[in-house]
Amino acid sequence: MIDVAPRFGGIIFGMSNTFTTMSGIFSPYMVAYITKKQTQSAWQTVFWISLAIQLTGALLYLVFLSGDVQPWAKEPEAEVIANPQYGEPGENNAAYNREKREVSEETRC
Repeated sequence: MIDVAPRFGGIIFGMSNTFTTMSGIFSPYMVAYITKKQTQSAWQTVFWISLAIQLTGALLYLVFLSGDVQPWAKEPEAEVIANPQYGEPGENNAAYNREKREVSEETRC
């Protein structure tokens, strides 16, 4: 999750971990309901459902997922605004670059 959205890694990890834990909570109840009679066909049904869930997850992963940083998760780029007091922005303007550095340090919180 950190590779896909570094800024929101904690939030995304928490949400995905919640959904993953929910499956661990509800699956024993589902298995108990399906296998009341303890027959072989009941247990086969449990394993077929498990197979369907795993294959669905794998197919969704293959079709829709990528390891690229998503556009909505990218850091916003700072605007470069010319300050008439210092002249045009650029590498040769030390005063402008110093002010830009100070502003970017203030906004890092």
